[in-house]
Amino acid sequence: MKAPCARLLLVILAAWSGCAHIPEVDKPDPKFTIEALRKGGIANLGVVQPDEVTPPPGAQTDALEKVLAIMCRDIPVIHATRAHAALDDSTVRFLLLSYQLHGVPEAKWLARAADSLHDLARYVALARVESNALRYTHRPAPTPDVSRNAPRDTSRVYREVGNVPVTLREIVVWVHLYDLQTCRLAFGGSYFGSAVSAERDTMLTALEAPAQPMPSVVGKLGVLTLDVGPSDRPPGYGFPSPPPLARAPESAYLEFVRSMPGGPR
Repeated sequence: MKAPCARLLLVILAAWSGCAHIPEVDKPDPKFTIEALRKGGIANLGVVQPDEVTPPPGAQTDALEKVLAIMCRDIPVIHATRAHAALDDSTVRFLLLSYQLHGVPEAKWLARAADSLHDLARYVALARVESNALRYTHRPAPTPDVSRNAPRDTSRVYREVGNVPVTLREIVVWVHLYDLQTCRLAFGGSYFGSAVSAERDTMLTALEAPAQPMPSVVGKLGVLTLDVGPSDRPPGYGFPSPPPLARAPESAYLEFVRSMPGGPR
């Protein structure tokens, strides 16, 4: 496994393992199996948001394909750019618009997409970000405490000193697979994803200067959830910039893959 893919897998596995959210999975079509998916493949049509102006493909669409490539190596995946190129502009625009507005692609445009894509793949994937929130909180900073009596190679014992401000992005995303042979929903569900960012300089300060830890504001601020906006960082508390939106869905897409009938565990 290449290094970038290995790092991505570790990130999404860590995010998924720490998530208590239970995905809401639709009852799959009885004919939908992992074997049918391996044989027919998936054409990725993209990820949209209710307030989105620029249509996919984009970074969020690429994130879905990365997770599929890592976790489902035996399933053919048609990139969104290639899938869109096989469709006329009106089909791409109105199919995504209907899915963006209602969470369901309009039957007319899905049928037109099926006519154009049936030679490329049996299934198409669509995803829709339902919610996108930022949370500001603090996490304990690990500080190395060197024991005089311990051997040098095992002397790094960590104790929690100080609090590091972190910014979390939490989203809920719907992922749907439509069967192009029937133009009906084959599988789908609602999944939770998250990503976190912390200032590197702040982490180094907490590690290198434990005698002067950053004061905690947990008692004053607690955990604050805000709607995403242009000025969404609480002023004066030193919170880092939010992680990019494209990072948060990775753990959600992993949940999606794991929830498929016969999918990887």
